[in-house]
Amino acid sequence: MTAFMLDPGTVWSYFTNYVLPYIPILVVLLVAVAFGNSIGERKATDMQKRALKDELITNLSQARAILEFVEKQTAGEPYVNPIPRFHRSAYEQLRNSGRLRSLKRGVREEIETVYEAIYGVEAASDRQEELLGGAAATSPIAPEIRAQNLTYIRDTIANLVLPRLEQFETFTRR
Repeated sequence: MTAFMLDPGTVWSYFTNYVLPYIPILVVLLVAVAFGNSIGERKATDMQKRALKDELITNLSQARAILEFVEKQTAGEPYVNPIPRFHRSAYEQLRNSGRLRSLKRGVREEIETVYEAIYGVEAASDRQEELLGGAAATSPIAPEIRAQNLTYIRDTIANLVLPRLEQFETFTRR
């Protein structure tokens, strides 16, 4: 058997005639694709930032509604309507996509602080609803726990959430 041997001149000729002319075209295509991806990523980040801004403003009105609800409950008004809830989807989407890091460090820390408090208020609201209408409502200590829960919700919103959301509202006005 004879081994298959390539002539170095033939290989070079093939390379210069069929491979080398297409390298600049491939480079241009790769640069164009990278540029398009960069623009798309920037647009997606901007859209998520705008959604977060709108959500923060919406949550400001929700915080006021929750405070009003808590004051009525503290005054002894019967539980008819459910506790108003915060919106979290824009924050969660920004966080889960990894784009939360695109915010300035101080702003990001403030937003994370607000949403940590919001998650705490949401958990307390769930407990409050369970104490008002669920199986735990029959417990002899339920009224005391409801009062503590309402105090936690009121204090967290009044001292942590509401001031920061008002700061964001004045900072983000157009």
